[in-house]
Amino acid sequence: MPRRWKDRRWVQCWCLSDPPMAMRHLLDGAASFGAALITLGACGLPAWFTLQAINANVAPLWAYAPAGALAIIGLILTLAFLRKGFAGVAPTRQRRRTS
Repeated sequence: MPRRWKDRRWVQCWCLSDPPMAMRHLLDGAASFGAALITLGACGLPAWFTLQAINANVAPLWAYAPAGALAIIGLILTLAFLRKGFAGVAPTRQRRRTS
C-alpha cells in the first residue's frame, strides 16, 4: 500500500475537500429546480385563490389585474429558474461556477 494512502491527513483532506465540479453543477441545478417550485407556489397559489374568490363573488372584478400580473411574474421567474436548473447554474448566480 503506498504511503500516501496510509497518511491519515491525506485521506482526511481528500474526503473533506470540495465536491467535484460535476457534482456542484448537479447540486446547483437541483437548487434552481427547488427555487422554481417555491416560486411557482409563492406566485401561483395566491393568483389561483384570487381567481376562485372572484368566481365566488367574494372579490371585486378589478382583482383580475393583480392576479394576472402576479401569475405572469411567477411564470417568468419559474421559467428562468427552470432554465438555470437545466444549465446547472445556482439560483443566485448568472453563470456556471468555474474551478
